[in-house]
Amino acid sequence: DAHVRCVQGEGLKQLRFYEYKGYKAIRIGKQIWMNDYLSIESPNSICYLDDSEECSKGRYYPYSEALSICPEGWHLPSKSEAITYVNTLKKEGCDKKSTRCGIQSTQGVYVPKTGNFEDIGGDVMLWTSSKNFLIIQEQLINKLKIEEFSRSVSENWKVAVRCIADDEDKKEE
Repeated sequence: DAHVRCVQGEGLKQLRFYEYKGYKAIRIGKQIWMNDYLSIESPNSICYLDDSEECSKGRYYPYSEALSICPEGWHLPSKSEAITYVNTLKKEGCDKKSTRCGIQSTQGVYVPKTGNFEDIGGDVMLWTSSKNFLIIQEQLINKLKIEEFSRSVSENWKVAVRCIADDEDKKEE
């Protein structure tokens, strides 16, 4: 016997969490995203404050490593996939406090030139495979967007990664 429980709410679709290819994942529209920041060690990745106890919260990767760090069955989102992600979350009414939408506010950026972690607990930044474009969740004004940065950013910053699942018929972009 199957039971259905109806809950009165705001009318927003509930986004589902589940395991996908060995990782906690969330379906956002037609896309499947890792729910957590990637924490695979690589030669040039770094944990927050360079503290190994912080690694479980995700690592920061240079763009050159972010491009190939996602495990098999996953990939770094393209600019168009990132735009779909942002638009879907906006349509669902997700905001910075919504764990239901898989947005976490712990990641900022590591700037090797200064040796500083910047914007931690402020803006969330995630790499896309389209060089110079990052997914940004602006915490202070609660705005989710894709932003283009100068080439020096993608060559010098270390940023968090959330991978997106490959489609069965995914073609190389």
